[in-house]
Amino acid sequence: MEVIIALFVLSVGILGMLSLISNSISNSNGAKDMIVASQLAQEGVELVRNKRDSNALIDPTNVFSGLSSADNCRIDVTSTLSCAGSSYNLNYASDGVTYRFVHSTGSSTKFSRKIVITSPSTEERKVRSFAWWGPTIPSADGSNCYNVNKCIYVDTVLTNWEENDGS
Repeated sequence: MEVIIALFVLSVGILGMLSLISNSISNSNGAKDMIVASQLAQEGVELVRNKRDSNALIDPTNVFSGLSSADNCRIDVTSTLSCAGSSYNLNYASDGVTYRFVHSTGSSTKFSRKIVITSPSTEERKVRSFAWWGPTIPSADGSNCYNVNKCIYVDTVLTNWEENDGS
């Protein structure tokens, strides 16, 4: 009888430990996905910022060329900002030297990215970059984008920072 009780106590303890390990692995994977998505959202903002900065080098009087108000845009390190189409899936691609997330070629991933640009004034562009790994496509205002929905977004405001010489 004592052996049966000891085995029961031991099995309850082992099942508890297995449950704890399983939950820890699940939480760890969820945290990893949130980190990747937050970096992808930040990268989207930085790519739009790079577009604004490149425009300033080409034509300082038109730094917002191609950055008009538009919902549902895509951008990655290999392509320009595109506000046509509805596929936001990101693929994992390699050029033999670097690995990156792109919209075109590569292995499919669970991550997607969408860029929304608004124009609060002629001298500003508000950029909201969404990254998600769940089934819900975020709305432009971000009202349905939460961690629980497996969605993260980053906001920034880009300004026309060219020097005004008074003319």
